[in-house]
Amino acid sequence: MKIGLGTSESASPSVSGVDVAMSLRTGLALEAEPSPAPGALARLRRRKILVLPFSILLVFVAVGVFAPYLAPLSPTETDLGLKLMPPAWVEGGALHRVLGTDQLGRDILSRIVHGARLALTTSLAAIDLSGFLGTILGMLAG
Repeated sequence: MKIGLGTSESASPSVSGVDVAMSLRTGLALEAEPSPAPGALARLRRRKILVLPFSILLVFVAVGVFAPYLAPLSPTETDLGLKLMPPAWVEGGALHRVLGTDQLGRDILSRIVHGARLALTTSLAAIDLSGFLGTILGMLAG
């Protein structure tokens, strides 16, 4: 189809006249930019310094998601007979309480694992809320 802009360039019928006019004036081709996702893993491998932080983040998210299956005991279960038990590698520690217990006899490892889940849930809720409010304010601002 011919575009009446003083040129004899042709365009496909799926492209609008305004886009074609802008393309013909600037000499730029109308092409979609490729998604950055396919090369993200390759870029991560090239930048060795990013591997450790992303690995730590991945472990944190995995522990938060699978907390009920990874925690050896309930984080709220108390046993005053085991209060302030040291970690397993210290004399007086026990293998069934790897990181020891607190002043109420609660297992510290279980509390850390479930704390990761709570931190993950809280941060995702904050991200969702701020994204929602930012979208609403952006639409109101124009």
